[in-house]
Amino acid sequence: MTKRDKIIWFVITVIIISILIINYNSGKKDSIELVGNNDKYYFALYNNNKFAGENKLSDFQLVTYDKENNKKNKYNLSNIDNEVFFDMREVKNSEEWILLKEIQNRKIIGVNVNTGTTEIIVDKTPKNDEIYTIKDLEINSTKLIYSYVSNLKTTVVVKDIVTKEEYEIGTFDTIENIPVTIYKDKAAYILDNKVNIYSLNDKKIIGTSEKSYNSDLLLYEDNIYTYSKGEYYEDLVKLDFHFNEEIILEKVMGEANLYCDNDRVVYNNYFYDTNNNKLYLKVIENSWTSGRLLLDDYIFSKNSKYEKLKEDENYYQYPLKVEFIRSNNKKVNDEEDVVVLAGGEVAVVKANTNYVIRNFEGFNVDNRFILWDLTYENNKVYNIAENYLGELELLAIDINTGDKQLIKKVNERKDHIKHLTINNDELGYLVQDGKRSTLITYNINTKEEKNIDIDISEDIYQILFNDKYIVVLPWDERKLYVLGKRTGNIISKSENTYFTLFDINEDGILVDANEGYELLDYSLNELKLFDSYDKALKYYEKQ
Repeated sequence: MTKRDKIIWFVITVIIISILIINYNSGKKDSIELVGNNDKYYFALYNNNKFAGENKLSDFQLVTYDKENNKKNKYNLSNIDNEVFFDMREVKNSEEWILLKEIQNRKIIGVNVNTGTTEIIVDKTPKNDEIYTIKDLEINSTKLIYSYVSNLKTTVVVKDIVTKEEYEIGTFDTIENIPVTIYKDKAAYILDNKVNIYSLNDKKIIGTSEKSYNSDLLLYEDNIYTYSKGEYYEDLVKLDFHFNEEIILEKVMGEANLYCDNDRVVYNNYFYDTNNNKLYLKVIENSWTSGRLLLDDYIFSKNSKYEKLKEDENYYQYPLKVEFIRSNNKKVNDEEDVVVLAGGEVAVVKANTNYVIRNFEGFNVDNRFILWDLTYENNKVYNIAENYLGELELLAIDINTGDKQLIKKVNERKDHIKHLTINNDELGYLVQDGKRSTLITYNINTKEEKNIDIDISEDIYQILFNDKYIVVLPWDERKLYVLGKRTGNIISKSENTYFTLFDINEDGILVDANEGYELLDYSLNELKLFDSYDKALKYYEKQ
């Protein structure tokens, strides 16, 4: 082999090795999950040798951080019988233990925070043809409560991890999940949507709720935190042991697990301080929370890092009744957005965040009808809302003062009203009755009202109008239509499909397309294509 051939083979070998290393590293999931803290330590599970689909316990290390001197200890976790677990969202912890469910939901594995040792706490591996599935679990100190399904029945069990003492609270004729919780000398569980409180000392039920609750529950001190079950929404509530109810947050998603950290009950990005009975919200700036929101004096904040809690910087006292996610928003200016929540509250927030600058009672519909498709113009937000008498009203809320103004009564049925939009003080709302579509416009200044029949029968996803045109994007077809505002007849129909109709002005239509973001003329010809929404919007607003 010549010197030149050797050099070529050397280069090829280096390239192959580099590719293998890149593929190896890209397959690994290098991650650390902070899971809890006690008086001495923060503790986490660290994984630096894990491929997709492989979740062996031996791939992980327990890492503890001393709160006083920041000393870090690492413990390699033994692989018990080649156990495999899969979902970090299933992690539970107390001051001394981390609990994990293995992938088949038949065993609960415990990691001792102080020693770094692991053991099987619960083993429901079938010894015959029976099928066991562990559904829910919770731990407080060394006491574990869990529910499991077998033979079409669900059993709730309490076990002391140290003494190994175990006894059943009860077996029930259901395979539905029974959420469980435990704290000191009491336990609680939800069966058939009723909360049951159980005395560990007396080993008996000491109370059952009359009202319905569901999803998850948390027992802490003398209260139970759970979700009240409503017709359309759920509320996050606090119950005492006589089932007196206090609403903490209305109209929540009701899916997030509840947990406690230093006297604070955590729900999603919110935490409720049980000492001062106040609710706080993490300031979100186009980010989402993975793992625990709170760890002692730290909060999971921007850049996916834990930082010191600083009120009005990374969290603030939440002034609204309804969960922020139940909202629709419009841009006011570069600094502010306006949002209307499902209960009708109106809030002005810092642009692209959930930080409330000022808020008002707003449309105040509670559980009555409010149109999701709000609109905004000239410091007023408009919506169609149902009043206490069951009447529909087109209302305006001043976003600076909160003053409410009745624009007009709405006589159409609420299940027929689909959209609301505005153009230069002319409001328009869409009414769809079966296959008939009508845009009803109302000029705020002249009080003139017009009915424009639209030549489109299918359900409409978005609708906008100006002085000359009506632009429509249907739900299913996603072809863009341009209609004459005077007649409602179709002028143009797009060949392409579109995802979102952002805005229209005299010069064109801004839409979201397959290739990017397009500016179209009213014959639906492409004027300009952008690779990002920000670029498209900047160009559009300069026109």
